[in-house]
Amino acid sequence: WWLETLPELACVWQQVGNSSGMPLVSCQDKREQLSCAIKRIQISSNDIERQGLLGRQPTMQPAGAAQTLRTAVAIVRRRLHSWDNGAPSHWVTKRLTMGFDIYWAREPRSPGDMLLGLPARGVVAFTVYNNTAFCDGCIQSLDKHLPPDVGILVIDNGSNENIAAGLAERYPFIHALRVHENKGVASGFNQACTFAFAHGAGCIYLANDDILAQPSFWEHCEGAMLRNGPGLVASIARDASPPHRVQSAGVDVNLSRLKVSLRRQGAHYDDSLKNFIPCDAFVGVGFMIAREVWETLGPFNERYYVLFEETDYCIRARKAGFSVGIAGESTLLHFESQTVGPFPSARYLYFYLRNHIWFGRMNMSPEDFRVWGRISPIKKALRFIYRDPVVRKSPKRIRAMFTGIWHGLIRSPGDQRIPAFLKAKANARKAAPPGPKAQATPSSPS
Repeated sequence: WWLETLPELACVWQQVGNSSGMPLVSCQDKREQLSCAIKRIQISSNDIERQGLLGRQPTMQPAGAAQTLRTAVAIVRRRLHSWDNGAPSHWVTKRLTMGFDIYWAREPRSPGDMLLGLPARGVVAFTVYNNTAFCDGCIQSLDKHLPPDVGILVIDNGSNENIAAGLAERYPFIHALRVHENKGVASGFNQACTFAFAHGAGCIYLANDDILAQPSFWEHCEGAMLRNGPGLVASIARDASPPHRVQSAGVDVNLSRLKVSLRRQGAHYDDSLKNFIPCDAFVGVGFMIAREVWETLGPFNERYYVLFEETDYCIRARKAGFSVGIAGESTLLHFESQTVGPFPSARYLYFYLRNHIWFGRMNMSPEDFRVWGRISPIKKALRFIYRDPVVRKSPKRIRAMFTGIWHGLIRSPGDQRIPAFLKAKANARKAAPPGPKAQATPSSPS
């Protein structure tokens, strides 16, 4: 938005650099113009702080707007310094106070995907943590099936290695953020939404990294939102392996009994699903958030760390009067349960049952929670033991389930201390490339 008020900077940038990062002309020829542009930006940033001017970005606080303008100055000076030293510069800002590094696209997908500005139509964002086995397929499918005026944003959610830099180097059309500290999936979602909406995106589509986008998935979600008003719209997740059965077509939530159940799990994808399907919540494999929803509800609840953060957000959206549903014609192929471990891993069962209780504590009435906040998770654990022989024959999994229930009851939401017997595999995600995957069992939780 602010680049429109500073056309000098945009024009100078186009004149002195191309998509590969090398100058088209000598920097000395444009030094005076660059200096003028920097001076204009500094004056504008000071005016914003002094007068509280927000321009055309009503959701950005004055301090945030000033920081954005100063970021532009840092980029120009960093690139100019690199040219003076005879070396091409990567489009990377200095480390910001927000706690992440930015890697801007060197070859944007469309003219609207500008420097320090994201497409007004929106962006697709996904988080990645210590594993890039699924990233190539995800990015390639997104680039193939997204409209050209929609951007792609990758969040490196505190990985041990700089995954963001590697992906930005291989795929010059994506924007990438490297978060310095991993605080869970919800934190990664919040970083993506904050960054996208602060830089002009009209809406954002949050996805897992272990998905393959299908044709027109974006257009169907966007159309459903236009017809039903601002809200949350999700795609149908289907198994990545043939016959591509439905993993979930929405989630039913009974808050009075703390019951969470998937719709149409394991069903064939047919015409009955090719409509807008209102629901209480959905599995967060891929879903679109309107700017109005984010401005009203604010960030995802980071106390969950992983699992139930999207269910909690859907409940909050429905209470605020926004529509929540599934765009049935929008589908994704999903390599299931790669985020926290394949079901029924001990780690998955621990987080699921612990967060199941925390979800009830934060959304149920105290009277209902005193009874069903204890009964429902115990019934769920016993059902896993009865129906799944893998769980039944594994003392570690049984221990993880009842430890999760105990921690959910005695600990405050947000206490992320993990049991010692689960810490050994805290960062271990299978790094094998995606391949055929067995069908999910009917008892698999969301």
